[in-house]
Amino acid sequence: ILTAPWKLIEFFEYRRIELYNLDEDPGERHDLSSFEKDRANRLLSRIRQWRAENEARIPVVNPDFIPWSRQHRTRGFQPWD
Repeated sequence: ILTAPWKLIEFFEYRRIELYNLDEDPGERHDLSSFEKDRANRLLSRIRQWRAENEARIPVVNPDFIPWSRQHRTRGFQPWD
């Protein structure tokens, strides 16, 4: 969610969030979620409320996913194949 100048990212696969102040850190190099806990929690609540209101589906882990590097070793193909 982006609420200028703040940007919150929720990572489902890692169950964590990151928070950035884009005015001060446009390259998103310094995660402020541990320093701005109240702000991060408010933005996370807004994301969750939006998902509930819109019946948005949450991504799930694909049990058949094979990372490219493992595919390359086990199946012998290149990404351009």
